[in-house]
Amino acid sequence: MATKTLQERITKDIYKFENYREFLASFLKNMKLRTPSYTIQHFSDKCGFKTHSYVILVMQGKRNLTADGFIRMNRELKLEGKYRKYFKLLMKLNHSKDSQEQTDLYNELQKMKKNTAFYDPKEKQYKYFEKWYYPVLRSLVVHSDWGGDYKK
Repeated sequence: MATKTLQERITKDIYKFENYREFLASFLKNMKLRTPSYTIQHFSDKCGFKTHSYVILVMQGKRNLTADGFIRMNRELKLEGKYRKYFKLLMKLNHSKDSQEQTDLYNELQKMKKNTAFYDPKEKQYKYFEKWYYPVLRSLVVHSDWGGDYKK
């Protein structure tokens, strides 16, 4: 029962991550700390993988986690609802090669984080730097000698 509570806590920490591989490594590390006999082999067996090397290769970034691989891994991760959706978005983000798609996925992840303890309010401020001319215009306004005269 303590393991289930730990799994639930680890699952809720998923919002700390912007890479699903790092989440998997953290999940396995935390499970091992709690239960020393918990190994990657144990995890792989519970997920139904033929070999534990697949999990290692995914965490190292040498293989991508497939949709089927996620279904199998989720037998042990037990991600549900918004946590499951967040993990799937992380997978898409980490697999994407298109910069516009990556930006869209990143923004969607930030929206999901918004009502969590892991939301960084500074993320709102990145919009300020979204266009190169915003900071330039601000600097011009602050440093120009307009003296409050709007007609200048």
